[in-house]
Amino acid sequence: MDFFFHVGAAAHAGYHEFNDFMSSDSSSSSSSSSSSESSANSSDSSSVSSNVGHRHGEYNRITPRRERDKNDPFRHHHDYDDIQLIKNNDESIDDFSLSPASAEEMDDTTCELLGRYISENDHLTSLDLSSCLNDARMTSLFRGLVSSNSIRDVDLSLCHSVRIGGIQSMIPFLRDSSSINKLDLECVPMNAQSLEVLLDALQRRSTIEELKLNKCSIESISVFESYTIPSLKYLNLKHNRITSIPSLQNYSSLETLNLGYNNLGADIEGGGILPLTRLLERDDSNLSVLHLTSTCLNDTEVEQLTQSLKSNTKLTELSLAGRQQFGPDGKRALLKLLLDVSSLDNIISSNHTLTSVSYPKDGRIAGGIESMIECTLKMNYKMVKHAVAKIKVVYTLDEMKRMQLSLQQGFGECVGHPFIDIDPAFLLPNALALAGNNRRNHDEFYRLLVATSPDLMSLLDRRALLQVGMEKNTSQIADIAAQIAALNARMSSLKVRGIQMKEQLSAIQSSTEQKPVAVLGGSNSSGKKRDRGE
Repeated sequence: MDFFFHVGAAAHAGYHEFNDFMSSDSSSSSSSSSSSESSANSSDSSSVSSNVGHRHGEYNRITPRRERDKNDPFRHHHDYDDIQLIKNNDESIDDFSLSPASAEEMDDTTCELLGRYISENDHLTSLDLSSCLNDARMTSLFRGLVSSNSIRDVDLSLCHSVRIGGIQSMIPFLRDSSSINKLDLECVPMNAQSLEVLLDALQRRSTIEELKLNKCSIESISVFESYTIPSLKYLNLKHNRITSIPSLQNYSSLETLNLGYNNLGADIEGGGILPLTRLLERDDSNLSVLHLTSTCLNDTEVEQLTQSLKSNTKLTELSLAGRQQFGPDGKRALLKLLLDVSSLDNIISSNHTLTSVSYPKDGRIAGGIESMIECTLKMNYKMVKHAVAKIKVVYTLDEMKRMQLSLQQGFGECVGHPFIDIDPAFLLPNALALAGNNRRNHDEFYRLLVATSPDLMSLLDRRALLQVGMEKNTSQIADIAAQIAALNARMSSLKVRGIQMKEQLSAIQSSTEQKPVAVLGGSNSSGKKRDRGE
């Protein structure tokens, strides 16, 4: 009976090589042969899995051991089989994880050779080099790995010994590779120069979507303002030493931003999170997840953040958990953001997008405000703005709930009809818009409109009466104004006539004074004549 199968045998460095056994084939024993092969492979799977080099236990690739070339520089390496598959451009391998044991055995020549193998492979999409590289190995590796048309993910995390030289050696690969979209540099120390070199290379590669720079000892990210990475969607900067955030105006495609465990609240000069609030206010912002866990934010900064989210319709997840400095006032700002009961318009225009908000919880201090925040977040799960707005309006019709919300938001007691202070001309269109045209799905709100219609109509009747009174008063005011104008005109005419009469009187007085002198002169002359005649 001939059959072919592989069995594991002990070999150097704790791994096993396979020996081939050949015998004649027989159709009658084919099933027995298959069973024997399966049994052999099963018994050896635990030992074979160790040769793959996947130290993270992601999966076990079982490949037959090859006869090792005595001249092959990788013949003693733990990852020999995978490296040979990469070298031969075998399509069965699409991801490669270099083991620290193999990395320790590699010199400059083998590092560069491995880089060349990877560069020439057309099927490799994921490259995991975490915990394996220092400056020297990284420089040699990327001397051979200058570009790739297939690699999409590169993991260089936990390479604590890499410095600016290693980062610079990677630049040709980042600049010229056409498919890379994920880069993990967790725990790789980054000073200002290293960060600038990295961003300069990435802005020339429009495909990069994910960038992890967490735990990199970064002190400032102001250099981000000088570069543009339009395709970047995920940016992880947690566990650094950042105290202020630039506006990130060149990163409008960002969907997830993690700034957790940075001391953003330490910037007492006003930098802090203000630029971030401007990003959230922009119409072209696509940020949907924002993590500000343990960033020491105070009440004022939380209020600034909530103000920027009033008109934001993209952010769905906000983390303010962990070590913070805000208290009840910050939580009130969160509640007001989600359900502002100061007016019907503000209820309708509250934030209906946020579905997850985490923050430090302490029920003894908050006095019920936390349960209100959680309740409004549950309403937002509806995810249809008008439907959520309707639910929130109906929720505030309960006098006790409305009073609690008002007190928590600093409006004082809110009693009586919830719409009593609202102009009916604005109320009815908003209410009808909330009700919509599908009566079957809005019975509750239709009942609300029916129940409140007497009050609404009385308000409208009162408004109509006031309008009529105002129109009548306006007419009377116009008549009085006309009368005043006529009186003013008559007064002006009388003034002119008075002046004319005064002038006439003066002329009469002047003529009266001159006539007596002429009479006296005449009398004396005639008297003299009479005297002489006598």
